[in-house]
Parts: sequence; C-alpha cells; structure tokens
Amino acid sequence: MNPFNHAIYNSIPFFDDSVTPALTVNDVTENSLYWPHVYRAVDWPEITTNKNYFILYSTDHDLDSSSTGGGIWWGEFDSFTETGITGFIEKGLIIEGYQAETPWLIRIPTSVSGLANDTIFLYYHTYQSPGYVIDQETQLITTTGGELHTATWTLRDKPLNPPLTGEDHLGYSRPFFRADNSLITHHLYDSNDFQGGKVSESIDGLSFSRIAQFDATENMPAGSYFNRIQIAPFNHNNTLYGFINMKGENAGIAIVKLDTTTYLPSEFVKSILYYDIRDLRVYIENGVANFFLKQGTSQDNGKPYFLWKYELSNILI
Repeated sequence: MNPFNHAIYNSIPFFDDSVTPALTVNDVTENSLYWPHVYRAVDWPEITTNKNYFILYSTDHDLDSSSTGGGIWWGEFDSFTETGITGFIEKGLIIEGYQAETPWLIRIPTSVSGLANDTIFLYYHTYQSPGYVIDQETQLITTTGGELHTATWTLRDKPLNPPLTGEDHLGYSRPFFRADNSLITHHLYDSNDFQGGKVSESIDGLSFSRIAQFDATENMPAGSYFNRIQIAPFNHNNTLYGFINMKGENAGIAIVKLDTTTYLPSEFVKSILYYDIRDLRVYIENGVANFFLKQGTSQDNGKPYFLWKYELSNILI
C-alpha cells in the first residue's frame, strides 16, 4: 500500500454492517433487490403518492430473460432514521420482462423534449428485449404521471442506439441536467469492461450522442478506480462534486470534483468511507447525503441495502 493510500486508510471509518439493514428482499415481492433510488414526493406532484418519499428499485440480474422476467417496482415510506427508513410499503410493478433493471426517473419538460404531454421519463435497461440490436440496451418509457404502477406509459425508441463499433452493452444510464439545460449520462459500452464506460449527451432526453470514453482511473489515487458509471453529481457552494463508488485499494465512497462538460472526475477530493460496495445509491436532502449501500458481487443478489449518512458540511474538513 503506497503512502497516499495508507494515509487515507487510517483517517476514515469502516462501515459497520452489523446494523439492521434499511431495505431487504423480505420487504419486496421479488427475491432480489437492486438500484433503490429515493425521491421526495412533494417534488413530484404529477405522481400520486401517500407518503413523504417514494422509491424505485428493480430485480437484480434476473436469470429469467423472458417477457415476464425481471422488473421495475416502486414503493413509499414515511421518513429516514439514522440507519434506515420507516413505514415502507411496496406499491406495485411498473414494467417487467427481459431482465428489466436499473431504474432512473427524471422530469423533462415538454419544452425540452418536444413531446406533447409526457414529462416523467423512466430509463432502465433490458436483456435481449424485442427488436434488440445488442444484448443489453437502455430503454425509455414516459408518462404524464399518476400512480406509477397503473400509469399509462409510452415506450420510446432506445435513446442510446444505434450502438457504435465495439459496443455490446448500453445499460446503466442515469441522465442528469447540466447547467445549460442539456442532458448528460454515463453508461456502459463493453460487457467485458467493468471499470470504464462512455459519456453521452442529449438536448431532448430522447436521443443521446457519445462525447467521451473513460477507463475509470482518471484523476484517481494510485491503484484505485471508480466503479463503472456510479457517480452521483451534486452542487455544493457553487462547485460541482460527485460521490463515487471507489474500487481497488481504496474501496468505498469518495468525493471528487466533476468536469462540468463530461461529469467525469476532474480532481480527487477525499475518501469518506471504507466498504466493498457493489451498488451505491444517493439521496441528498437538507445538507445530508443518504447512501444506500449494497455489498458484494453480481451473484449476491439477495444481499440487503444499508443506510449511511454524510453531512455535506464536512466536504472541506
């Protein structure tokens, strides 16, 4: 271990996963759980909810890749505690089939998309779905709102297609708005490259074009990389940061500054937690980052998610 890593190793906490998990497979219908992402209900008046927060999640690499295998689900809960959530109930199945997983919900105004009515965009990826060009592709469905499991959804053309030469996996896409109202997303491109990915951009959220490729080691400490596309961007004190899922010698959570064009790390800030994390979901509210942590590998699809909190005021400490 080099001196830089040794200094980090001795200065940040290890995550204690002996605490009660925040969300497990026992809380949901399916026998696996993946990518649970939280949204505050009041921020989404188009969506019919009964509690303070709602959460989208999926099955985890469901081996049944038929028209009913895998699926995107949603639920609601009342509040966060220090180590979990209260009052969770599952609402229902939004869409299923072809290993549907990795949901990402975003509102795109009609003035940006050009659509007549739909403003709720749900991105996810599937395996060998109808009309597939490569095995795993990002899908997009849109709606005007309502209860997500009974809403009227419209399937749009695959937003990352057509694949370019050398691309055989176009999943794990999570679009964000840049300051100029364009959209940026990181996604996989090679099923054998579990570190790197590509960057694509869009002016409407319906069609994306590649602008960059990365190997996940750029501006990282020696011996480390960030896990594929798992960057959670946020603004703090007029600076664009990202929480990343670090792998290698410094496995865990770290903070980086982000380039405002590509949203790739431009400067490593610091590690804040050691833990071998497979999936990292982040919800930020009132200056607190709430992390949902899943430990393990893609074969550990029954593993639970734990909750860990971080005060944004500590970024420069």
